[in-house]
Amino acid sequence: MAKILLVANLNRDHIFYLSTPLTPNIRHQYQNQVFRLGGGGANTGAALCSNGHQVSILTHVGNDATGDWLLQSTAALGIQVDQVQRYQGATPDVIIMLSPDGERTILSAYEPDLKIKITPDYEKMDALYINKKLNEAAPWMRAAVNTTCVFAQYQPETEQPCHYLIASKKELPTNLGDAWSFALKLAGRHLKAFIVTDAQHGSIAYTQHHQHTQPISPTPAVVDTTGAGDAYCAGLIHHLIEKMSLEQAMLGAAYWASLSVQTNSSLPPSNLRTYHAKSKMPPT
Repeated sequence: MAKILLVANLNRDHIFYLSTPLTPNIRHQYQNQVFRLGGGGANTGAALCSNGHQVSILTHVGNDATGDWLLQSTAALGIQVDQVQRYQGATPDVIIMLSPDGERTILSAYEPDLKIKITPDYEKMDALYINKKLNEAAPWMRAAVNTTCVFAQYQPETEQPCHYLIASKKELPTNLGDAWSFALKLAGRHLKAFIVTDAQHGSIAYTQHHQHTQPISPTPAVVDTTGAGDAYCAGLIHHLIEKMSLEQAMLGAAYWASLSVQTNSSLPPSNLRTYHAKSKMPPT
């Protein structure tokens, strides 16, 4: 069991199930709508908790009924919420429009900046995962990277000292150039790998001297792609903490993501735990 701190969002996802794929300039109908727990903190944390890790989350929510519900729902997953801050005002919903093919369009509202009031004790944690833009985060992460294993989700034009930098290809500049050099400028000298995910096309890891391409695991049917990236990151963190190679960790992460898109939920499926208990790695 590892002690892991997540700096990531907790969201109440407001899901609209569209009757047709989203297309500009036409009127759309939705069949029904639901509210459910989501956000990178809940999605990633649920997967890690189900695999026996001790997970805490550092984030903020509004001082309202939605914020109360988010804390209660997150704690019910086994995630420690004692470091979650409250701000005055309403907690905005995240609007997710889900097409019949499982693809989603996400609308996020403005939130106040998260300010870290008390610096966590890095020596008491095995890993830190940051999936949230923080003002003046670089000094905070610079201290962490010397003490614990730091994973970070790419934030544009932001210094992010870390060991593993993760990015979605669609969020990166089109004129990226040399990927390793690009990541090194953001992550600094401690960087071990830059992992770029590309949905159904798999992922690529760039290191100082090598490049590894990992195809996505076969998926029988895509139901809902919400949270697939979070499941991938959880799988990557988990398998690396388990001392597997980067290539093995990417294979396991791809398998977790493939299971996630087969579930009608923002949260990952519970059988991530069952899979890992039976076999260290998915079939190839």
